[in-house]
Amino acid sequence: MPTYPDWTHSIDTPQEAVGRDKATFYAEVDKVQTMADGSIRVVLGLGEDGLKVMQFLAWCNQKGIILDIVATAREG
Repeated sequence: MPTYPDWTHSIDTPQEAVGRDKATFYAEVDKVQTMADGSIRVVLGLGEDGLKVMQFLAWCNQKGIILDIVATAREG
């Protein structure tokens, strides 16, 4: 059975979320869609070991932080 993060503890810094101020991770693009207002929504699949990345992204979302994203295609 999967374990889920304990959200009763408030994450105040990105270091608490992932141990540093940035997250480097691999992901699959699960979905790309155009919203009614013309904006684009991208859904990423982080895989089984994506918990710390999810915590980092959730912290950024909660704090309203805008991210600089660089995507590099992986061979394979």
